[in-house]
Amino acid sequence: MSWEKLKKLLKLPSAKENILLLDGPTNELNIKERFEQFKIAYEQEHTPLDTLDNSMLQLKPEDIEGNYALKGHNPGDKDKMYYGHLNLRYIGGKFKAKWDIAISGQGQLGEGFLYDDKLVLNFYYHEEDEEYAGMVIYQLTGPHSFKGFWIEEGIFSPGYEECELKNRVLV
Repeated sequence: MSWEKLKKLLKLPSAKENILLLDGPTNELNIKERFEQFKIAYEQEHTPLDTLDNSMLQLKPEDIEGNYALKGHNPGDKDKMYYGHLNLRYIGGKFKAKWDIAISGQGQLGEGFLYDDKLVLNFYYHEEDEEYAGMVIYQLTGPHSFKGFWIEEGIFSPGYEECELKNRVLV
């Protein structure tokens, strides 16, 4: 299904430049600080994670395009994992993302950017006539994987996701 068809089907708004969930937009100046804020907030509720610092990993946006298997959990619910797929494409200088969460069949769309070893995606979805938005910051952990934290408007505790490359997008 095409990006535009999916946006219409889910009745999602056109992508916003930034989600103002904290004290302003996320950008290249504060992305590393935001990631650390998410990680600290996450670790206050859960067991500390192995180090996620991999700042030496430098990938081009085209290196990250592909279809990923994902697993994660919602805030405060580490024992109940969800699974799904993430499709990432680099189009017009931005990442376009499409999540399919298996247990709920929920589709989410997002846009974002890569800065050093951090991938930021603002996401949007529609559920029961309501629109929801949030942000995920992934840390690249290898050439084919990343881990990160997400927050959503109205939810003040971060969730967690891990993604592993399944295959490359055919252009």
